[in-house]
Amino acid sequence: MRRFAATIRGQGVDPDYQAVLDFAVSQGITLPNQTQQNIDNQLLIDYKAEGLWNLDDVFFKFKGDYSDNSFRLIDWKRLILADDFGAVGYSNQGIAGNKTNAYIDTKYNPNIDGVKFTLNDNAITLYQHTTGSLNTSAMMKYGIFQQTPNQSQITLLDKRIDGTTLVYSNNGEFTRKANYSSLGISIMDRNTSENVAYTSDVTREINHNSKYIPSYNMYLLCRNDEGTPQLFSDATFSYFTMGASRRNKVTEIKNILV
Repeated sequence: MRRFAATIRGQGVDPDYQAVLDFAVSQGITLPNQTQQNIDNQLLIDYKAEGLWNLDDVFFKFKGDYSDNSFRLIDWKRLILADDFGAVGYSNQGIAGNKTNAYIDTKYNPNIDGVKFTLNDNAITLYQHTTGSLNTSAMMKYGIFQQTPNQSQITLLDKRIDGTTLVYSNNGEFTRKANYSSLGISIMDRNTSENVAYTSDVTREINHNSKYIPSYNMYLLCRNDEGTPQLFSDATFSYFTMGASRRNKVTEIKNILV
């Protein structure tokens, strides 16, 4: 039985969440049950109260009790559907890769579509629910951007935790190396032309100048080598956002998204 967007009208529904529900109905997507709608609605109210919604270009909420998995693929900010490829796994905890062919194309090209996301003021936020198995190449396992230094955006470069370190190339630029076992929230954040921070349970900051923003779509669950998916992950992702810097909001983000 289809549930229509009007089910929570007049009950304090956030207008942007209402827009998500209306978009889903327009696409023939079955809406979540009333309990899940209330959870989603409150999450967005709390997220907005911290000023985070206005920092985002992209907001994906994969986690939830969604009988129609297409609802997980809605970008709440742009009101478009991401595309899934291969055998993407879906559960109440989010989207999962299979380390073989599964990935998500967010249809977000930061060079073309970026508004809040700019060269020296940007952030990528990822919430990982389960770890993936070890990828022998381990570089850019999360599919944020490819690792080749002269092609990657230097602002999004370091996934350091539990001893994982930066890798330097011959020309002094950075290669990002992803720790496959990291759980919870990860935020890659730049708020000046030089300072880059990776935040999880600890914050580490490095200095390096921004170079440029790549002009190809952001993929999830794999590495994106200028439009070619590689190095597939089998981790589970619950949330994903891209936008402006938010390094002073790490605790708030963790409290809301968990």
